[in-house]
Amino acid sequence: MYTFNTEPVLRRKILPITPEEVERRKEAHRAAQARYRARNRSKLKNQASQYRLAKKREKLIADDEEEYQRLMAQELDDV
Repeated sequence: MYTFNTEPVLRRKILPITPEEVERRKEAHRAAQARYRARNRSKLKNQASQYRLAKKREKLIADDEEEYQRLMAQELDDV
């Protein structure tokens, strides 16, 4: 990874980032994510629940439609 030099010049030089800096940034990001999850635990839980319920409803509707189409085809064959 690279970062920009903060010297006030017309052109900034791209400096390589040390592996320690990469790890420090990753750790800071993980800590920020953990803080967000801790503050918004109930909101995230509700969103996950709503997502699962929506997927379940979509699957049930698709299964019902399949069953309806199968029964309608069967009735037409019986006539």
